[in-house]
Amino acid sequence: MRNGGKSLWRRLKNFLKLLYYKVMRTSGTPEYIARGVAVGIFISFFMPNMFQTIPALALAFLIRGAKIPAMLITWISNWWTAVFIYPVQCYIGSILVFHPLSYEEIAERTRQAFLDMKTMDFEQFWQLGRELTAAFLAGGLVFGVAAAVPGYFLSLKLVRKYRALREERRKRKMARPQTDKVKRKKKQREPEDEQRNGTR
Repeated sequence: MRNGGKSLWRRLKNFLKLLYYKVMRTSGTPEYIARGVAVGIFISFFMPNMFQTIPALALAFLIRGAKIPAMLITWISNWWTAVFIYPVQCYIGSILVFHPLSYEEIAERTRQAFLDMKTMDFEQFWQLGRELTAAFLAGGLVFGVAAAVPGYFLSLKLVRKYRALREERRKRKMARPQTDKVKRKKKQREPEDEQRNGTR
């Protein structure tokens, strides 16, 4: 069991590391990339995870955000995380639309939905019930905005920091051959200086 937990944690770390570098290495301004990240975060809450790619691309295009980060970040709502996020999101959303549902009822209905999600289309999604669908969208809107705004500023800071460190490493790398060249010249001069001192 412990080995299984470690293996899962290792996979999660590798996934997050891959996601981080994919986003950081995206071309464009930091603001452009951060807008794409914010789009991905918003869509990951506002849309079910089987309907996210096209809305993420469309919204990223609309607000001039990076398309690749927008698609990649939607992966935060996947088959594992959605099991925990969606019931809470629907519960909060049901209160917002003035049709509160019990958490147990939401958990059961979303659990059943997850069993059918691989073959689910929009028609089946709406058939989950108007109350639950409205609760999902309302909760997703609130959760999405609440997460996307700090996500924008955090990703903006991370991209700027990553590029500053990369530029610093590049300058060090460029300066290293010059310092090595100076050291070699200095070593070459030492025997000549000793000979001059000896002749004197």
